[in-house]
Amino acid sequence: MNFKTTLILIVLLAAVGLYLLVDHWKTPNPSVEQAVEQTGLSGEGTRLFEADAKDVNKVQITPADGSKLVMQKSDGHWQITEPVSALADPFETDDFVRSLVELRTRGQIDPTGDKAAATGLDHPAWRVELSLESGQTIQFTIGARAAIGDAMYIQVQGQQQAQIVPADLWPKLQNPADQLRDKRLVTATATDIHQLRIQTPNTNFQLQKEGDQWKLTNLTHPPTDMPAESSAVSDLLFDITGLRADGFVPPDSPESSRARFDHPQATVHFSAALPSTLPTSQPTTTPTGITLTFGNYENSLRDKVYVKLSNSNTIAKVPAAALTTLLKKPLDLRDKRAVEIDPAKVSQISLTIDHPATTQPTTRPATLRTITIHRRPQSHQPTTTPATTQSTTQPASHWLLTSESDVPADDANVEALLSALHPLKAQRYLESPPTPQPADTYTLVIETTQAGGAGQSSYTIHLIEPNATDPLIGSYNGLTFEADRELLSKLQADFRAPAPATTRSQ
Repeated sequence: MNFKTTLILIVLLAAVGLYLLVDHWKTPNPSVEQAVEQTGLSGEGTRLFEADAKDVNKVQITPADGSKLVMQKSDGHWQITEPVSALADPFETDDFVRSLVELRTRGQIDPTGDKAAATGLDHPAWRVELSLESGQTIQFTIGARAAIGDAMYIQVQGQQQAQIVPADLWPKLQNPADQLRDKRLVTATATDIHQLRIQTPNTNFQLQKEGDQWKLTNLTHPPTDMPAESSAVSDLLFDITGLRADGFVPPDSPESSRARFDHPQATVHFSAALPSTLPTSQPTTTPTGITLTFGNYENSLRDKVYVKLSNSNTIAKVPAAALTTLLKKPLDLRDKRAVEIDPAKVSQISLTIDHPATTQPTTRPATLRTITIHRRPQSHQPTTTPATTQSTTQPASHWLLTSESDVPADDANVEALLSALHPLKAQRYLESPPTPQPADTYTLVIETTQAGGAGQSSYTIHLIEPNATDPLIGSYNGLTFEADRELLSKLQADFRAPAPATTRSQ
C-alpha cells in the first residue's frame, strides 16, 4: 500500500467518524426513540399486572415535587385524603384506577446508562403505589413522555427493564386531585331537606316542610306566614342539591381572600331536621345543617362565583347562573293559588264591568254595569207548563239573575266562572300594583255561606285588562298578580239563560 492510498483511507475514516459524531449530536439517544418506533402502538399489548381494578382499595401518587395524592376506598366509595379531604367522583375515579391497573406494555427498553435521562426514569415524574384487598402492592414509576409516538416510559418495581406504554394516562396525571374530586357540592337529595333559609342583602325567608306541604315565612319585620308553591320549592331544592363545582380553590390561597365571604351575596342554609313547633312570633333559630355562602364573582366577566361550604373547608367556583336561580323572593315561591273559592258554597255573585270610553283603535262610549246573580233557594219547585203548549216539565235553573228581575241565569256560564275561581291561579305575583292607566276593569264580589247557614264570607277580586295581549292584572287580599286572559271569556259571558224551546201539541 503506497502513501497515497494510505492517505485516502485516513481521510475516509475521518469522514465516517465525523458523520457518526454529528449524527450522535442530532439524536442523543437513538436507541430510545428507535425502541418506540420499533414497538409501535398497534394492538392491545400485554397487561403488566394481573390485579383487578375492583380489588384496589388505596391509590398513592407522588409527583416529583412531593405533593402526593392519596385516595382510599371504603364500603365501595372513594375518598380523597390528601392533599384535601373530599369525596372522589365515583365514575372518574373508577376509570382512573382501571387505567393504572390495566396498563399494557408495547415493548421494553434498558433504562440504564445514557438512556436513563431520555426515559426520564432517573428522575421520575410520578411514583405510583396501588394497594390491593389481598395486602399486596403494585409500585411503579413513570418517567418521560416519548418524543415520538404517543407513548411514555414506566418501570415496575423489581424489574430491570422499562416498559413502553401508551400515554393515554398522561393527561389524567396532571393535577389529579381536582380532576378526580367529586364536583357535587351537596350530597343530600331534594327529599332529604325539610328546612331551608335564604338570606340576601334584600331578602330573608325560610321554608319548612309540614307533612307534604311547604310553609313559607317572610322573616322581614313583622314575620309573615304564607303557603308555598310545592313545584317551585322542588325546583329550588333540585337547584341546590345539583350544585357542581367548576373548580376548587385552596382555602389558604390568595385567591380565597378575593371571594369576600365576609360580604356575601347570599347564604343558603338547609337542614334535614324536622321543623320545630315554635310559633312564628318566637325568635327564629337556625337548625343544624349546611350553609352555602356565596361570595364575590371570580372576575369582571361575572361568569363564575365563589361558594364556601360550612361543613368542610371547601371553597369552589360555580357558574354564576347557579346563584341567579337561588336568588328567589318570597313571592316567587308563594302558592300560585291566589284565590280559592268552593263553588258549592257560593250564594251570590256580583260582577261590575267598567269600560272607559276609547277612541283607539275604535270609538267606544264608556259603559258601567253590574250583574248580580243569586243561587236559587232549594225549596223552589220546578215549573210545569200548560199541556196545550208543552207536555213536559222544565227543570228550574240553579241561579237567578237578580239584576234583571230574577230571570233564570245560564247555569253553565255561572258554573264556568266559579270553576275559574277554584282556584284562580297567579301566573306570577307582582311586588306592587302597576301605574293606573285607563283600562277595562272587572270587580267580582263573591258571597259564600257554610252548610246550614253557619257562617258567611265575602271575597272581592279586582281584575284589569291592560291591553289586548298581556295577562290580566288581578288584586285580592293585598296581593297583586298576573292572571290568564282566558278568564275574560268567563267574565264577558252572557249570564241570561237562553229561552226554552217550545213544542205545541198536535
